[in-house]
Amino acid sequence: MTTIAAAVGEPYTIGLTRTGLIRLSRKVRGTEHFIIFDRTAALTVCDAIVDFVEQQD
Repeated sequence: MTTIAAAVGEPYTIGLTRTGLIRLSRKVRGTEHFIIFDRTAALTVCDAIVDFVEQQD
């Protein structure tokens, strides 16, 4: 499992589900919220985030 600090609030955690999917989760006000991706979707989302950040420079 990997932990990523958040600008505000609890950190994000990234880990694998029992079936090998990628789970991104975070606790907000005591409730855990999560998104589950397959490998292709996770790479697509990461690529889109990098593209967005590069456009902000």
